[in-house]
Amino acid sequence: MKPINNNTFYSDAIRKTFPYAWNVRAPIIPGGVCPVFLCDTPEGTIVCRFSSYNIAYRNKTLGDLLYTYNIPAPRTRVHLYGGRWFESYEYCPEQTLCEHMYHGISDKQMFDVYKQIIKIQKQISDIPVSLFKPIACKDMHQVFAENQRMRVQP
Repeated sequence: MKPINNNTFYSDAIRKTFPYAWNVRAPIIPGGVCPVFLCDTPEGTIVCRFSSYNIAYRNKTLGDLLYTYNIPAPRTRVHLYGGRWFESYEYCPEQTLCEHMYHGISDKQMFDVYKQIIKIQKQISDIPVSLFKPIACKDMHQVFAENQRMRVQP
């Protein structure tokens, strides 16, 4: 899927899916692989990430599995508009680790981040591999190849 170089298409797709959405915009740090937009709705801010069918459903499958095992991950929904697939999920307003590091983070805070990462990685490793059954892109080389086809050009 080649990206569409027309933000009107993406805005129309989002407004058709979320009729009460307003303030459709690109995030401050844009997606490097796929077009990503934010929109405000009466329920809160939503992230809309346009990608391929394979990636969108892979992400949904993984997100549902992580949710089942109480691992923090967005609850993704998949939509189709004008022949283009996109995922939507609730926006997390917290700063990213990168933003925390840019603004300054103490050694103790960094240590706590790594403890959380290790705890979550342990939870993920406890999920039986047999439950990981995405319809496509099971292996990382397949995800890489799919992403290369969608990459947003600078």
